[in-house]
Amino acid sequence: MTTVRRIRIALAAAAVLCSTPALAQKSTQAQAPQKTIQEKPQVINIGEDETVEGGTIGPDGTSVTSVRRLRLPSTLRLRANFVDEMIKAAEGI
Repeated sequence: MTTVRRIRIALAAAAVLCSTPALAQKSTQAQAPQKTIQEKPQVINIGEDETVEGGTIGPDGTSVTSVRRLRLPSTLRLRANFVDEMIKAAEGI
């Protein structure tokens, strides 16, 4: 076997061994049932003479805007016709 194949087999074995769940021992003490806590709704009574004002809370700070980056034309130009140079290169082969 090559060393690469041995490494692959070792990594596969390690992955299989690490992915198996650990075996936990069962506790000898019985677990107490959990109590569910139900919260009662809270009611706030506001008298008729009181005025309640509210608003939204926004983030503190300023907005940052940026200008779009300009697309500049390429400084490289593709040559449309270079057949003569291809023929010269082929003659040398």
